[in-house]
Amino acid sequence: MDGGVLLLITGLSLAPAVLILHMLAAQVKSGTLRRNLLWGLRTRKLQSSDEAWDIGHRAAQPHLYALAYWTYGAIAACFAAALVVRSEEAAGTFIMVVIGIFTAAVLLHVWRAVVVAHRAVEQKLQFAEQLAGGSDSGS
Repeated sequence: MDGGVLLLITGLSLAPAVLILHMLAAQVKSGTLRRNLLWGLRTRKLQSSDEAWDIGHRAAQPHLYALAYWTYGAIAACFAAALVVRSEEAAGTFIMVVIGIFTAAVLLHVWRAVVVAHRAVEQKLQFAEQLAGGSDSGS
């Protein structure tokens, strides 16, 4: 099989991922992503309440969009390489490099999204405790 065809197939196989990631980020942005067991950043802290879910996902939104953009980039790289690469061996090497970089970027952004989401929930909880503590001492 021609190396260009392999690259096109690889690029096309990433299309469902980019659609899913972009839809997730768009739902977060529009405020329509509800707490669930299938879709989103599903950690104990974020699943603890609807408020924690919303706060965490809003804070992580830039990283969720970054996931989609990295996927667009991997697709574009595969399509661009398909125009020039003809050897199966070169295509295989290129695919491994692109998928490796893509996987590292996805892992980094998922990790950052969770860290940012948890930090936002923690800050909200601390602020709520400070308010509650301030109103208790004032009465």
